[in-house]
Amino acid sequence: MVALALVCLGLIKNAERDARERLNPYLRVIRLREKEHEAFHAAERARWAELIRKGQTNAVSFKQIRTNKPASQLAPAERKTLEELFTERFKPAIDRWANAYKGHIPFDVSEINLNNFYAVSAGCYTFMIGSTTLVIYNSRDKAKVFYLMTKQGAHDLNSIPADGKSRDLSLPLPGRKSCRWPKRTRDCITN
Repeated sequence: MVALALVCLGLIKNAERDARERLNPYLRVIRLREKEHEAFHAAERARWAELIRKGQTNAVSFKQIRTNKPASQLAPAERKTLEELFTERFKPAIDRWANAYKGHIPFDVSEINLNNFYAVSAGCYTFMIGSTTLVIYNSRDKAKVFYLMTKQGAHDLNSIPADGKSRDLSLPLPGRKSCRWPKRTRDCITN
């Protein structure tokens, strides 16, 4: 009896849905697309689960300190994760970045170490090298140098020029190619 009631309820809901879709055919298109996406995402989840089981992806080893904390408040386990991240991901990202901007970095890149670590927030790891702020963003794909600001640069950007002219904020890079949209910016930097 209960099963019959549930079948009837399902038929009524389907009839109501069909009536709404006859009034607005776009509702049917939306429903069918959602059904297609559901199947696609289920297949993708199954594929990723299989890759993780076989150990063929770095999705298992993706490490991140999930809370917003200054360096002084990191737990020992978080400190250990930070050390692993620094050697495995941050150092290679810093080296790539330093190679691209050779001669334009206001400090010695070898000075960047865990003693300079300042804080973590939303995947952004901040390092203070003297009065220079360097932020590395750690995504699932790779780590990237995200932000660099010197104390003098911040002062220059936030102050009004005395002569009334706009500041020259360009950064000349040797061997720089011209970029054409929609190319990605990182494709434009050459050594």
